Amino acid sequence: MNTFNLKTQSGRLAYIISETGMTQSRFGEEAGISKQQVSNIIAGEREVSEPVAMVIEYKFGFRKEWILTGNGSKKDQKRNSQEITALNSDIQLQRKIERIPGVKKLIEDF
Repeated sequence: MNTFNLKTQSGRLAYIISETGMTQSRFGEEAGISKQQVSNIIAGEREVSEPVAMVIEYKFGFRKEWILTGNGSKKDQKRNSQEITALNSDIQLQRKIERIPGVKKLIEDF
């Protein structure tokens, strides 16, 4: 049986992948990141970004706040379709913003 250090992002991500029963490669595809990025997060070499945490919450039900900080419950109550649509729109907008050089910093500095 695997034990996971749920006090770290790397441990929480490893736990989530284990719970989904997916390989790191498949999980990365579903979350929109590469297998290497998944491996780097699990190794503690990089952190889970907010957009990736939002995708994980949307697709697998693990709360963004719990993924990023370890605070709160692991999973949220079932969402209604309007909440899911709004969350998906937010994810798409955030990804667009992050792709435009300088825009993210401009918004953060605003």
